[in-house]
Amino acid sequence: MKLYKKSAISKLHSITGKAKKYFKNKKSLDFETTNWGIEGNTFRAYVNFKERPSLIYREWAKKTVTETNFLKTLNTTQKYNDFRKVHKYLQKSLDQFWTHKQGKSLTLAQRNKIIDLFIKFLSTAEIEGFKSINNAALQFGHAPLDKFALLAVRDCFYGIVLSVNPSMGDVTETETYEFIQDQIKELMGAARLPNLFFDYYAWNLQH
Repeated sequence: MKLYKKSAISKLHSITGKAKKYFKNKKSLDFETTNWGIEGNTFRAYVNFKERPSLIYREWAKKTVTETNFLKTLNTTQKYNDFRKVHKYLQKSLDQFWTHKQGKSLTLAQRNKIIDLFIKFLSTAEIEGFKSINNAALQFGHAPLDKFALLAVRDCFYGIVLSVNPSMGDVTETETYEFIQDQIKELMGAARLPNLFFDYYAWNLQH
């Protein structure tokens, strides 16, 4: 079922030039200085953990990017269904790593936002020998469902009920998360734009 508004396509096309420029700006990957795409203030919503969430995330991200099988799989991903398998692998990997380090698990919303920001980071990170990762992440990456993305969902779709002041924590069920991401993918396919351009649109809609 198509829930996107026809006007959404023209709105997305209006930011295409700037989005292309943003994602074209590749960055060398320095393992010692990178924040792996997540600023410290993002982790303010990650409370009551025994270790600093930013440190645990960066440890996991560094470990993941040194896994040759993961890099090869994402590097050769050419279909959305294959990307979803990669995403599920990352969910399991992060769940296990985080619980082992912290003694408690992330919520679904916390976990998926980390993974989606990590994938967004990979869309512009230069990793020697795996150049196609950038395009796979850009084409298929999920929009991190924060306040700005959810407001953009409200702006672009009919029939998706959100709270007056939506936030990451509103998406508490896997089915809800996947439904929203599938709707975004359908819209971006109709607009013939990479999936992560929706995230760029969402940010610019509120800034």
